[in-house]
Amino acid sequence: MLILPSIGAKGIYELAVPFQAQLAVNTPYTCVAIRKTEDVQAEGVDPYAEYYQPAPFNIGESKYIEDVRKGVCIISLVSDKGQWLHVPSTYILKFPNLNGVNYTNVIIGVSLGAIPDTLNLSAVKTELAAVVTNMLGVASPEVKEVAVSETAVLSNATHDSLEASRQLNIINSSTSNAKYLVEKARADALAIQNALLKQWIKDHQTP
Repeated sequence: MLILPSIGAKGIYELAVPFQAQLAVNTPYTCVAIRKTEDVQAEGVDPYAEYYQPAPFNIGESKYIEDVRKGVCIISLVSDKGQWLHVPSTYILKFPNLNGVNYTNVIIGVSLGAIPDTLNLSAVKTELAAVVTNMLGVASPEVKEVAVSETAVLSNATHDSLEASRQLNIINSSTSNAKYLVEKARADALAIQNALLKQWIKDHQTP
């Protein structure tokens, strides 16, 4: 009994020689069609001449006849980049389980617009990494600076105007982090007052 992938099964496939060499390394493929040899023939295509005989496969006709007796199907796979591969099902060793979880490398980009070359972004990168770790649990995320335009020279007057506007945005910011910083500063001030009060009471206690 042949075990076939399901339509839509996406992931890493493992194929037998000579089909394995046609797969891109570490590339997920999706099963988009499963056809019996009689269905292929009904389309006017000779399965042996199309999928077994051509180079680089060079598979003998006796192997094809044996596969037909086993009820072989032609499995059509396609990668995200559009690379197609048609494989007899007897050459599929492993295929992805639809019950698995897809993972993809993801980069979150933050466009800052044009900023002065002298602006130090170290603290921002540290905070961004901390936010990612705290919210997503991703340990030690890599945060990089990437310049996406040529450097332009602005007049001092334009720079001063942009800088004043930027600083005003920082002061008036209503983001969660800005609110947190305000509350933290307030809590720190209260903690200092509390410590001073405790010390004053201790110093003025009667023996």
